[in-house]
Amino acid sequence: DRRCRDVVFLVLFLAAVLGMIIVSAVAFGRGNPTTLKYAQDRGGLLGQWFSRSMLGLKKDVDVVAGTFCLSAVAGLAWVWVFKTHFTEAFAYTLLALGITGFFTTSVYLVVVGNRRENEGLVTVGWIMVVASFILVVMAFLLRRRIAMTVQLVKEACRGLNKYPSLFVVSALLSIVFAIFVAYWVAAMLYLSSIKEDESDEGFVRHEKTVRSLSFFMIAVGLWVTAFFSAVWQSTISGVIAEWYFSRTTPSGVAREETSAFASLGRAATTSAGSLALGSLVLSVIRFLNYLLHQTEKVAQKNQGAALIYGCCKCIFASLESFIHWFTRYVYIYVAMYGDSFCTSAYRVASLL
Repeated sequence: DRRCRDVVFLVLFLAAVLGMIIVSAVAFGRGNPTTLKYAQDRGGLLGQWFSRSMLGLKKDVDVVAGTFCLSAVAGLAWVWVFKTHFTEAFAYTLLALGITGFFTTSVYLVVVGNRRENEGLVTVGWIMVVASFILVVMAFLLRRRIAMTVQLVKEACRGLNKYPSLFVVSALLSIVFAIFVAYWVAAMLYLSSIKEDESDEGFVRHEKTVRSLSFFMIAVGLWVTAFFSAVWQSTISGVIAEWYFSRTTPSGVAREETSAFASLGRAATTSAGSLALGSLVLSVIRFLNYLLHQTEKVAQKNQGAALIYGCCKCIFASLESFIHWFTRYVYIYVAMYGDSFCTSAYRVASLL
């Protein structure tokens, strides 16, 4: 039953994006990034960070562009190797190279530590040596699970070979997301450079307004980022699941093949509300983590506060990891059956 689910959260998501666009328009109209060099004198919110970042980006724009192109080429080459040459021997070769590199690093630390008479390096090196042997033993004991993982990856590669349009959709989503990130960074840059009133009262009022708008932009940015990730995961899950579980009809007739664009269409329409709800839950936790991180300097001034801060940081980090892991499976159910987020979450919880 493919119909729109969780429409309320889709409306909230679109309203938040509209609010971000309005704030950005105001920032672009009133901001002036050239004044950010004076941010440390006037205590502008995020001004110092953005001014340093933008200055470094201007100096190293060729390095950034080259690194991006090199990463893209390396990523495509890695995917091609996985699609065409991934075998059990290849997996064990990668594992052996990783363990060998880890062991070599540990030996290097021991040698360097002895030469420099640095007990810390020697200790870390010997700990890594022991860890290397533990990794070898674990690889031997888990050889059956490794073999099963190899078969799962090979099956996934067959799905990718069956639907090459997945790469096109992934590239399209990556380009759109990169455009959003550039837009968001530019909006934050202009927002932090809005000129305040000359009076002390106007300065305080300006700082509070910019701070509130900056928090709003950060919250919406986290939500949109999580939503892009949800759409991408749902698109891939929908294609692979339909190919794997529904290759033929009950009578044995081959089904008509779907495409990644059809799966993307379902993710961006009927399932958009469910994905918006899931991404909202994850983005709220990430935003709370961000707010907690802002109190780090204050917490370090008192041992009791530092202890509480450390505990809260650990709890929120664990909660974020769990929700991120859980929602990935929820998105798979959403893509497969078109159910709401809560129904899919219940099914995942029952399965686990």
